[in-house]
Amino acid sequence: MNYYRCPNQMPMPIMPRERDCYGPDNRTTIVEPDVMKTLKSVKGKRMVIETVRGSVEGILEDVKVDHIVIKSVCSKSRFFIRIQEIVYVMPI
Repeated sequence: MNYYRCPNQMPMPIMPRERDCYGPDNRTTIVEPDVMKTLKSVKGKRMVIETVRGSVEGILEDVKVDHIVIKSVCSKSRFFIRIQEIVYVMPI
């Protein structure tokens, strides 16, 4: 088969393979040591976490490298909040 290509037409981009884009080597997490130290010091206390989407109130249950776990006092549900989304932390 003979395909005609217009001279002004841009060549088709070569898409990378899925494993090249989403492999384990391309996942990075920014660790902020001062924020981690502060959050670990108030673990188990009741607090308000202000995020870019709103505030969450509850007890700080766990602190991981990339997220925290807040247990709500009234509804007994848990919230997993990325540390990069936190604006400020206020103990109650």
